[in-house]
Amino acid sequence: MGEEAKQLPSLDAEGEIPIKGYNDGYAGTAPVGHFKMNQFGIYDLGGNVWELCQDWLDPAKMKKRVFRGMSFKESSSYALRSSKRGGITPGYVSPNGGFRVVIADNKRD
Repeated sequence: MGEEAKQLPSLDAEGEIPIKGYNDGYAGTAPVGHFKMNQFGIYDLGGNVWELCQDWLDPAKMKKRVFRGMSFKESSSYALRSSKRGGITPGYVSPNGGFRVVIADNKRD
């Protein structure tokens, strides 16, 4: 979360602290594909919203789905790792979460 997020009305209520000196130009999420893709050709893997997954956090209990990655509202060194994992109850709605749609080209040469 960059300093531009200081304009978000919920920032103080939620206790997030922007990263000093960082500004990507967006107080919230950035437009999809706005930044350069990574070495694997994937856009927006970290920093926009948590990626909600089909997997259960605890398959035996089946109460929370896995989320991974980073959200635009996070700034701690732990939260900024692409390996971050957590759990969200199905049906939970947040501007911090989303899912990735993958369109595969199944053409064979």
